[in-house]
Amino acid sequence: MCIFVVNLLTGKEPWKSNCLSIIHYPLSIIPLMAAELFGLKVMGRVMGIILTADGLAEALSPMLVGFLHDRSNDYATGFASLIGMAVIGALAIAMLPRKAAVCMEVK
Repeated sequence: MCIFVVNLLTGKEPWKSNCLSIIHYPLSIIPLMAAELFGLKVMGRVMGIILTADGLAEALSPMLVGFLHDRSNDYATGFASLIGMAVIGALAIAMLPRKAAVCMEVK
């Protein structure tokens, strides 16, 4: 990410630098959240489910948008469906159980 920003600020072509790490940057937080929510004992199983769902979504979303474009001759319906799915995902994440905060007294 830093290489991308430096190349952008210096006028070089930033898209040729470190694009893969920029595209997959959110993947680095997913294992941390999964470990915190579900524990390390089931980490492999949880990550298998998450990454399979992610791969299917990445493969099928462009086809869904294309299908909706063919039906309506407008990209607005396809992108509105993606926004709707993103909202549903955000709500699902918001409803995940949270651990109680642990307060420590300083003596």
